[in-house]
Amino acid sequence: MDRGRGDAAVTGGRDLEGLGAGLRRLVGRLGIGDLDILLELRDEWDEIAGPPWAGASRVVAIERGTVVVEANDPGSVSFLRYGEQALLTALEERFGAGVASSVRVISPSSRRR
Repeated sequence: MDRGRGDAAVTGGRDLEGLGAGLRRLVGRLGIGDLDILLELRDEWDEIAGPPWAGASRVVAIERGTVVVEANDPGSVSFLRYGEQALLTALEERFGAGVASSVRVISPSSRRR
């Protein structure tokens, strides 16, 4: 019996596919949202979000349809809240309807509590 090969080699990698699917289900049950969308948002935030979000904030989570955005400084929170509808429109154009139904802007200090 060759213990070095493992089941993934025998099954052609299907075990890894099963692990990925299981992780996505777990993330969904936790209310974190679609992991692929969250990662794309994090990587391309400034381009996707546009002004006033670009350079003033970063996305931190998608929780049950709410995009949680952290402002770079506490003074930007109120300012960014005025742009919530434009952000929702940009997200719908990029990812389709139903990805985000609301935006929550948080202060940088509120995330560390």
